[in-house]
Amino acid sequence: MIKVGPARFSLKQQIGKLHIKSPIIDHKWLAPTIKSALDSKMKVVTVDFALGRSRSALQNAGISETNIASLMKFNFDHHDGINTGKTATEVTLSKISTLKGKYIVLSDSVIDADNVCATFAAMNPKKAKLHADVLKQVARYGDYYDEAGDHAMKAVLTIDSMRFGKNKFGKPFFLLNQAQKEQLFNDILENMPKMLDSISSFKELYEGELGKLSAARERALAKNLAKPVSVSVAVVTEDAFPRAVAYQISDRQIVISMKDLGDGKFNYNPVGVNPRVADRDLSGLWGKLREAENKKRLQLRMRALDPSESWGGRNVAGGSAKDQAIGSILTLEEVTKIIEDYLTEQNKR
Repeated sequence: MIKVGPARFSLKQQIGKLHIKSPIIDHKWLAPTIKSALDSKMKVVTVDFALGRSRSALQNAGISETNIASLMKFNFDHHDGINTGKTATEVTLSKISTLKGKYIVLSDSVIDADNVCATFAAMNPKKAKLHADVLKQVARYGDYYDEAGDHAMKAVLTIDSMRFGKNKFGKPFFLLNQAQKEQLFNDILENMPKMLDSISSFKELYEGELGKLSAARERALAKNLAKPVSVSVAVVTEDAFPRAVAYQISDRQIVISMKDLGDGKFNYNPVGVNPRVADRDLSGLWGKLREAENKKRLQLRMRALDPSESWGGRNVAGGSAKDQAIGSILTLEEVTKIIEDYLTEQNKR
């Protein structure tokens, strides 16, 4: 584990007598913290935060519509149809020159490469401008699996290594309590300047995974593991194949992994969010697949999936894999047709 050295930029943020321990903030404290900042005449910058979803909480905290509109201007985000296809880091880097005077930075409590880079850019704009290309590549690989240069690739794998367990707690970020998440996020931020100046210092964190990805890419290209099955879809049938490599070696819009569970059941997991469809709303696609799944189950007099159960090992919104044993009875051809029909309909809009 890399020992965190002294911060090369200040993480200290304060609203009056209130010290903000970390930029990442629990959603329940978002509105009260913003209200305190506004009452103290401080500007608030939110990064990688779907702030529009918190409008009711902001209103209930006594924040006026005028102030909410102002907050939205400094919400450097890419969710809910805002800045679609970009990363929060790209948005932040394009807007940091507009930040004047004192401000506080708040970011979402889900720790990922884009959140780290966007927060770093907002808190250390001078350094971020010098390394803008690397930060953009790190964020785009983290969110969309875009290809990244050598420096950026090593940096994103270092961040991933720290957030997934090579940290002072020895646990991935999603198993930490809020106080531990805050400390981990601070540790990563404190190491960002060194990652940008001397990435080789973190060799023990990135080297192993970098080797695995390189080997997987060579093998995938040699064996043509990402097989095109239609105009827009490719499939990977090797279990646990690296998602990033699957997208990078395929020119199809949608790449899915397929696992045969036996007895005519399969898991079809979307392999991340391909940048080639980052400007598409795919939430409806998972709903279409679920509808087709249940329709076929009813035709075969099988139990339909409950709302709490996932479709084919992936939940209806395309989130984290769960319920892997349930499986889908749809064939690859049926899945592919539903995807193609959905994308065709999207193209008409």
